[in-house]
Amino acid sequence: ILSVEHGQLIRSAQFNYMFDIEFLLEQYPSEFRLKPLLIVHGDSRHDNQSIKNQCSPYPQ
Repeated sequence: ILSVEHGQLIRSAQFNYMFDIEFLLEQYPSEFRLKPLLIVHGDSRHDNQSIKNQCSPYPQ
């Protein structure tokens, strides 16, 4: 799905209860890594803070 053979990615969304942000972004081809990415994740406060911490090195 994330192959450039399928065309140019404009933006994407990932839905799951658990994320490893660094691993997730490594799955994107390098030319897609700066595209907007919406992450919908678990609903606990702990999950929310964990995602924020993992995302802090990346532009928002």
